[in-house]
Amino acid sequence: IMKQKELEEKLHSLQYAFQHKLTSLNL
Repeated sequence: IMKQKELEEKLHSLQYAFQHKLTSLNL
C-alpha cells in the first residue's frame, strides 16, 4: 500500500513537470 502511494506521488510530480515543460515550450 505504501509503495503504491509513493508510486502515485512520483507519477503526479512527473506529470506536473511534463506539463510545466510543455507550457514553457508554448511560451
